[in-house]
Amino acid sequence: MNDVSLRDYIISLLDEREKAHTAQWAASQKALDAASAALGARLERMNEFREQIREERVTYVRRDQFDPLVETIREIEDWRSNMKGRLWALGVGLAILTTVIDLAFRLYPK
Repeated sequence: MNDVSLRDYIISLLDEREKAHTAQWAASQKALDAASAALGARLERMNEFREQIREERVTYVRRDQFDPLVETIREIEDWRSNMKGRLWALGVGLAILTTVIDLAFRLYPK
């Protein structure tokens, strides 16, 4: 038989389990540290993105500022269209007047 006593056998089993548990705990802790670092990096990128959005938001035009500008642009476009129509009418009127005067000179010579 072996010269190993029951006490020594149990102590050796407990030592092996303690070593295995310590190795498992160290591996778990290492994985937890890696996950924590990855999460920290991800949160840092999210904070940077959030800050970028906050900075960009300052450059956006607010609706209460934009609507009056759109209305002003529409008024200017309406005025411009009106002026184009008037100029066309004036051009047509001048063309007709020129044609009438030309016909008058041709029909009624001196």
